Order: sequence, then structure tokens, then C-alpha cells
Amino acid sequence: MESYDKLKLLGNGSFSQVFLARSHITRRLVAIKEVRLDQKSKYRTAETIKSEAKILSKMKHPHVVTFQDSFFGEGGQFLYIVQDYYEGGSLFDKVCEAKENETYFGESQIMKWFVQLLMAIQYLHTMKILHRDIKSPNVFLTKKQLVKLGDFGVSRIMDNTFDMAQSKVGTPCYLSPELCQDLPYSSKSDIWSMGCLLYELCALKPAFDATNLVTLFYKIVKTEYKPLPPQFSSDINELIRMALTKNADERPSAGALLSTVYVKDNLQLFISEQEAVANRADTRQENSSGGSIKMAKNSSLLSRSSNDELKDQSLKSENDYSDDFESSDSGDTHSCGKDFENRTAANDNSTHSSCGDYSDDFEDYESDDDQVILTSAKAAKNKDQIEDLVQDNEGSECKARITEHCINELGSDLYRRVLEECSKSSSDQNLNATFTVLADGNNQVRDTFYLVKELLIHDESKMSKSS
Repeated sequence: MESYDKLKLLGNGSFSQVFLARSHITRRLVAIKEVRLDQKSKYRTAETIKSEAKILSKMKHPHVVTFQDSFFGEGGQFLYIVQDYYEGGSLFDKVCEAKENETYFGESQIMKWFVQLLMAIQYLHTMKILHRDIKSPNVFLTKKQLVKLGDFGVSRIMDNTFDMAQSKVGTPCYLSPELCQDLPYSSKSDIWSMGCLLYELCALKPAFDATNLVTLFYKIVKTEYKPLPPQFSSDINELIRMALTKNADERPSAGALLSTVYVKDNLQLFISEQEAVANRADTRQENSSGGSIKMAKNSSLLSRSSNDELKDQSLKSENDYSDDFESSDSGDTHSCGKDFENRTAANDNSTHSSCGDYSDDFEDYESDDDQVILTSAKAAKNKDQIEDLVQDNEGSECKARITEHCINELGSDLYRRVLEECSKSSSDQNLNATFTVLADGNNQVRDTFYLVKELLIHDESKMSKSS
């Protein structure tokens, strides 16, 4: 960290922190993620996290956060990942602001964000990369309000999930049903998370939420989300339904979602908007070039007339000089003063003006190249939308964790009683009656009974039948 000055803390998790910092070399503002290593956790060893950081360094897409560098520090206890910093905040910030103002986002704005995210996800899956941690705090916005997907799961999602649950930092509301059932993490799980994010942008609340992990798992696997507010169209409702299909095999890929009429229409709107932006940029550049030529011509004319002006100067009085300079200076002062006021206003409006004399310098480094964004969007629209399933090689090890939580929730004696009742019951109706008696009016305990039945008993019986 010798090459950077830490300016302030942007956020923290159970084993990582993100700082706003400034490079000593470039003077640019950057976001630095400090990941605490743990050699006892196979997903947070120095080798594992460094290898995943190398994967991040290879990703080049206008809607993916730009990776700059990674290095070890603090005696090898931490890995630092340096990425571009984006002043626009995150979608989580936007959701919190909307909730506070009691105002829903417009559907067109939501879809503008969503199509950019979908292009980023399709790019990752084409590169055989899984994000593993798609959620509103990990979607950043540039000053121009363009989307940047970041904060990839440098540790495996389930390790992070249970760390969060145990530290009470948050609950894993974006967890897919297959992860709750110990199936390997795949690109379809990223799509489920995209569905959860889309729902949250519409409803300003999670699709699935609970006060404890056990109840949350049960809701994700067995229950349906509540309907969206009535102002949202049937198209966006259908898009969410597709992404939140509980059977991963029936859930569409990112490419399949991009090929739907509704998404294609919104992607075309985004392309048209970016074409207008690119055209305005071209016009500004042409005007700037024309201005340079005009200045050069004026300079030539001035040099040719300078001798004549010098001859006439002896005939002028002091008041004449004063008038000339006032006329010239007043015009210049008005122009420069306006520019200065604009710059001052920009600095005053910057959320990080206190960080130094470079309050807006990072805007030049957001890599929001209008033409690159436009080209990428057109390529996504015209791309063959058939893509392979990307799958992790390992399961989520979720059942062992669920079992542990169920025992902690029920106690070992009641847990064994539920297992016995599930194994001997001949019908769901009889089992429901038994659960009602055992729960004794406690809905949380009753939910845990069903979690045991559906996730720990039902799946094992299916596996034994198939074998």
C-alpha cells in the first residue's frame, strides 16, 4: 500500500474492506479491496485468491469494473485488489434513496440498467467465468449513470454466505434454490441472482427475505415471491418469472434472455441513446478542431497587422488604452469567469472534493468510451445467443451447513424427532398435522420442519430411488 494514500472507507464485509485511495504515481482515485487471507479456508488461501485475481485482470468489457492491479501486503495477511473508482455509487444506494423518498423507479430506467448488466453477465459466461455474488451493492454507476458490474466473488459464494449469516452482516437473499440443495454453482445461479436484482429494483425490497437463514432457505426453495406493484408491465413480470424459475434446467441463460423481444427492444433503446451520445461527442470534437484552425488564422492576421497597430499607438491617450483593455479584458474575464464558476461548481458538487485538489480527475479514467459501449451493445444484440452452461466443479456444501443450523434452531432431540416423523409418515397430510402439533404455534420452528423435510429428507430419498 506504499503507492497509495487511503482516503476513506467505502464499505466492509466479514473478511474484506474497500477503501477509496489515491495513487502516488498517477494521482488517480481508485477503489482498493483489502481481502483478509485464511490458509485454513481452502477458498481464501493466498494461492486461490491470487489466481482468481488474475482472472479478473483478463476481463475487458465496458460494463465490467476495470481491474488495475493486485498485490500482497501486511506481512502476507492481505491481498489488495485495485480497481477503477466510480463516483455514481451503487444500485444499492439508488434503491435506498428511492425507498427513503417513497418513489419507484420508472420501468425504462430499470431496463436500461438491466440490459447493461445482462450484457456483462453474458460476456462473463462466454469467458467461462462465474460471478457468484451478483447483488445491488456490487453494481456500480459511473458519473454518466452507466453500469459497471464489480466485486466478483473472490471467495466461493457459500463460504461468504455463511460468514455473513454468522456475523449478522446480512442475509443471502440472492441465493439460488440449487445452492440450497447442494448442487454445483453454475451460470444459471447467476441468472437467478439477476432475477432477484431485477425484482428488487422494481419492488424496492428483496424477492425473498426472512429474519433468519433457515426460514430464508425454505422460502427460496418452496415459496413464490410476492407480485410486483401494479404499475409494472406484464413484460417485466414475465422476465422476472423466467429468471426466478426454481428449476435451474428450465431457467434461461443470459443469451436467451437477451433474445427475448422485450429485452431486445430495450437493448435497441440503449443503442439508440448511445448513438446519440457518440454523435454529440463527434460534433464537439469537430467544433473543437474548427476552433483551433480559426485561432491559428486569427493569430496570423494579428501578426501581420502588429506593425500598423504599433504606429498608431503613439496617437492614443491613456484613456484610449484603458478602454481597449477594458473591452478586451471584460470579454475574457466573462468567459474565464464562467469557466471558473463551472469548475468550482463541479468541485463543490463532487462528493469527494475533500479528498484533495483532484476532485473530478477520476472522471477521465472511467473508460466510458462512447464508441466502445456502442460497439459492445450492437455486438450483444447481433450475437448468436446459444451459450454453454458454465458450472463449478464442486458442490456448495450447503446441506451440512443447513443441518447445523436446523439442529441449532430445534435442538438435537426435536431434530431427531422430525427425522423420525418424516421417515415413517405415509402422507403429507399426516405429516402436516404432526408438524403443527410439534411446532406449538411457532411458525419459525414449523418452517424449519419443512426445511428438514424438503432439503434434507426429500432430496436424499430422490437420490436413493434414482440409484
